[in-house]
Amino acid sequence: MNTSSNYSDIKFGIQNNAVRYSWAFYFLLGILSSLIGDTLILLASLREDAFKIKKFLVVIIQHIAISDLANTLTFLLPTEISLLANSWALGATLCYIRAYTSYMMYLAGMSLIAVLTTSKFLILKYPLRAVSWSDLRAHQVCSLVWVSSLIMPILFFAVDKDDVHFDYRVYNCQYKLSSDVWKKALIPITGFVYGIVPNIVVVTTTILTLKYLADAMKFARRVHGSVPWQGVVTVPLTSLAYCVSTLPYVVHRIASRYINEDPPGLFHLQFYRIFNFLLMINVAANFYIYALTIRSFRSFIHCKVLSMVRFIRLAGRNEASVEVDGENVPDKIMSGSEDTTCRHSREADDSQGEVTGAVTLDSSLLTSKDILSAATLDEERHAASKNNSRMSESLV
Repeated sequence: MNTSSNYSDIKFGIQNNAVRYSWAFYFLLGILSSLIGDTLILLASLREDAFKIKKFLVVIIQHIAISDLANTLTFLLPTEISLLANSWALGATLCYIRAYTSYMMYLAGMSLIAVLTTSKFLILKYPLRAVSWSDLRAHQVCSLVWVSSLIMPILFFAVDKDDVHFDYRVYNCQYKLSSDVWKKALIPITGFVYGIVPNIVVVTTTILTLKYLADAMKFARRVHGSVPWQGVVTVPLTSLAYCVSTLPYVVHRIASRYINEDPPGLFHLQFYRIFNFLLMINVAANFYIYALTIRSFRSFIHCKVLSMVRFIRLAGRNEASVEVDGENVPDKIMSGSEDTTCRHSREADDSQGEVTGAVTLDSSLLTSKDILSAATLDEERHAASKNNSRMSESLV
């Protein structure tokens, strides 16, 4: 491991302990949010079928959750430990593993978000063609993303496998990119392909999706239909979290090649640290976005929370030791309560779908035809209700 870099000196670390512990608390929140949230996302999508949206998108969401968990283990957790220890405390081997996997996980996460926003727009724009998109095709697309992300660690090993150091600016092990080969050719090429292109794709597809949805909502208002806002905001919120966490970092990496500071000052030290730490938002935010905008997933979370609360209450009453016919009573009660809660949540989702004219929960999949059908169904029900009222009055 190369330790001769200027940024390996502790003088470039955070000198104020209160600030350092504040950043450690910030990363702790990200670690807990990712570990709990992404695990629930995988559980909800793999076992409970809690995402009532197109399966193609569910598969991409699963891969994003796996990417976030990997980023938590290779980025958030090592940074947290280093901030608390004020140095790298995990040994040389893990330092190399962290440096080589960081770019791979970062690029995979960026690309998967781009795949998600692009897929949503294409499904919205070409719904008939998207009908044939299978789970297998989604796995193939995501597998291609993972394989392409391996290019960076392979290049690291080929150019200079020992160009690794602990960077006190970000409290993590980094690949330095100090070889002339990187500076002359590889950084511009890889930066464009893996840095600029995904951001352009995310921003462009999000704008196109919002434009399409705006036109659809205008049409819905003309026919007195409605569009559930929760589904509409899924795309912009996902894109917003991505842009807030990623764009400053990408812009800084590009601009840093043209800004010289000797000694390193605000731009290369403070800005780089803040922009690097902002990457945590993209890792931890998806759980909150899905819980806010996908009703079926929110019902799943609500069900699990209620079941946990019931279990804690029963355990507090010392009923855990009571057995009936060889079965533990609280476990039996908890199971029944969980089934009842989940069933009521699903029934609520189904009834809400009926009230809104069976509009799909993910409004990013809506087409103008869907909205027209929903609006027509609402009008037919309203007319039928009026006719029933008139018949009742005539009988009286």
